[in-house]
Amino acid sequence: MFVGILVAAIMILYPLLLLWVRSGTNACFAALLVLAILAIIRKPAEFRPKEGGSAIYWYSAAMASLAVATLLSQIYHWNFKIGAYDGPSRFLASIPIFLFLRKIPTRYLTMIQYGFIAGAFVTIFVALSHPYPIAFWGPHYDYRIRVHFLDFIHFGELSFILGLMACLAINWDRKDPFIVVALKLVALIGGLNATLLSGERGVWLAIPPAAITWVALIGKRISRRAIAVTTLGFIVSVVGLYFLAPEVNLRIDQLATEIATLRTNPDSSSGKRLQIYRAAMHIFAENPVFGIGPDRFASEAARLAKEGQLTPEALRDAQAEVHNEILVHSAALGLFGLASMLLIYLVPLGLFVQAARSRDPIAQRSGVLGSCFVVSFIVFGLTVETFDLKMVATFYALTVAVFLAIAKNAANQAKRRQTSGKDDLLGQKGERLATSGVGA
Repeated sequence: MFVGILVAAIMILYPLLLLWVRSGTNACFAALLVLAILAIIRKPAEFRPKEGGSAIYWYSAAMASLAVATLLSQIYHWNFKIGAYDGPSRFLASIPIFLFLRKIPTRYLTMIQYGFIAGAFVTIFVALSHPYPIAFWGPHYDYRIRVHFLDFIHFGELSFILGLMACLAINWDRKDPFIVVALKLVALIGGLNATLLSGERGVWLAIPPAAITWVALIGKRISRRAIAVTTLGFIVSVVGLYFLAPEVNLRIDQLATEIATLRTNPDSSSGKRLQIYRAAMHIFAENPVFGIGPDRFASEAARLAKEGQLTPEALRDAQAEVHNEILVHSAALGLFGLASMLLIYLVPLGLFVQAARSRDPIAQRSGVLGSCFVVSFIVFGLTVETFDLKMVATFYALTVAVFLAIAKNAANQAKRRQTSGKDDLLGQKGERLATSGVGA
């Protein structure tokens, strides 16, 4: 009971602290890891995969793959740096946490939904109190918002995901009272508002894929009229934001101008990223198996700039980051890095889609939540390195582990109830037959 309450508290705290306290989510992750290790050491037999063993093996392989890819590249180049494991270690450490959470009753784990609400409300506070002046945005839009320990891009991503998860958790494990539904809807509005005010267009791209994923997974359970109304409302909202919100209008117009002038202005935001993407693909083609090694992209980019493949402006951006999660790991770690990123994305997504087909409503909704979560991060990773920050890698790895543990726990509990019910029926039938035989 005490461990369950402690886990429930962590479920609430780690989304709440994500955009509020520097390293708050990392501290919660570390606390869960300690609990997991102690529990596994105490009773190791209980944590051996039994129900759903193949899913556990696939999940474990995916979460360990980035650390393995990093090690193989370092061995090949014979250049070892412990700092290269900052991100991979988060995915690796999520394996014992997942095994531990599978033993925790679902009612404690679903407390995470209240953490999402609280975390999204933090973004509302940030929007009101943390504007950062950006002079070059012009007289109509001079501010973007973020927190002091996080850049605009990652702030926008995490604000969106907190609001989205809070909304999708409506009636997750029980029918929510009106006040809780209202709070979850306000959390969604707050998260979307913070995302828009962050000014990051790459984050906005995740909204349609997340909506499509939601409809695809629950489409058979809601009426066509509801889907049509939701779709119409989404379109009206997008059009309204374009014409009424200067932030959206300006950024979309900037994007259209950048695309139209790619040849004449290669140093626009979009132009520089396209140059960096081509450079990353060139580096991958030159070093396809083991890559160039972690932390060497900046030096390789400088070489390509001397060869005329990057402008000086694009080189400055490339030395900061590649702006694409898959490309940066492909260039750094080769085919093993590419495979690891696909596993980290697609294995959890496949398990969540499978869970969304479950007959158990809690497992079903957990699958929907997890699918939308992973799809959003896939889209984020197309325009920015999502896992270059330890706190973002921690948040992704931990949330995937929590959603998957809830889905597996709920599905297994439903199977046990079903089996128990069949046994009871068989037992009652046997008793009736025995009684009938005695009477005869």
